[in-house]
Amino acid sequence: MSNLRPLKTSKPMDAAMLAQKWDMLRAINRDFLNTLRIDADIVPDLYVGISAEGKRCLVLKLPDNYTPDFRSVVKQNLSLELYKETGWVILALLDDSYADLFDDLIVSVCSKIGQIPSTADSVAELLKVFYKWSNFFHDPQTEDLSEETVRGLLGELLVLKQFLTVADFSQVNDILHSWRGPYGSRHDFTGERRGYEVKTPTSNSETVKISSEFQLQPEPEKELELVVVTVVPDQQSGISIQEAGVSIQKLVRARSGDCSIFFDALSAKGLTLHSLQRYDMFRYVPVRIVFYACTAENFPSLITSRLPASITAVSYRISIDSLTPFINREENF
Repeated sequence: MSNLRPLKTSKPMDAAMLAQKWDMLRAINRDFLNTLRIDADIVPDLYVGISAEGKRCLVLKLPDNYTPDFRSVVKQNLSLELYKETGWVILALLDDSYADLFDDLIVSVCSKIGQIPSTADSVAELLKVFYKWSNFFHDPQTEDLSEETVRGLLGELLVLKQFLTVADFSQVNDILHSWRGPYGSRHDFTGERRGYEVKTPTSNSETVKISSEFQLQPEPEKELELVVVTVVPDQQSGISIQEAGVSIQKLVRARSGDCSIFFDALSAKGLTLHSLQRYDMFRYVPVRIVFYACTAENFPSLITSRLPASITAVSYRISIDSLTPFINREENF
């Protein structure tokens, strides 16, 4: 048995609107699945609900004459089940600690199937979103990251946040796609006209480490900037990589971006937004960010285009003070 009620909204579904719906559903004390229609403007019959067991759900109600051809599936913290007797497809969250992420999943589903008139196409798209997002709802079993790696990741997240903060709404997804560090690309960020390589030294460091002859090698027809993000380790006042990640999640939401692009990048590093909390012991206060022009004449670097072919696997350090003439811009946090 269920309680179906449409709720008219005037703008696309977002996390803030979902929070209101969850509050309304929790106020209903009943022993069965309670639901609210997501949006009267959405073509499929799509609802959010709370089950008798208190689990958050996304519900797709199928037409009476349609039965999709798929098997119910249970993942680590998500399930997708077909109830033929009611004609409901129910996507349920099995672990409430992922509630915030579940809201992003729902927003993604709404954006993907909201205007699809075909039931078969709606179900097919729901399945695609479910299988893609199920990868974000568990903590991967990977080796712990070193302090240096965590610090480097924080630097990339801070740069990503800065780019997103000043971007137009139409640029948000392109900026998220430009973050290539987790994928092992040559440069941490790759845009249409410019690349960025990020280094995150502590405030007492006098040098930055360049790991190969490729890191500061510009791509053809592109500028390259070395971005140095200086931080101070501080357990009391510092931020963790999870806090930085959550701030990016909120920023992407606020600018109507696709959070799954960000989560895909974390996944490429063997991480999820949830699993970042494993590194809460590493906290840093960001101090300063400086952009240096790597493609300027006389910039101190060892790169493939200027090395003999017989020299490979180069690793070296650059004095930060020596880079002062090449500053493009800088600011304090």
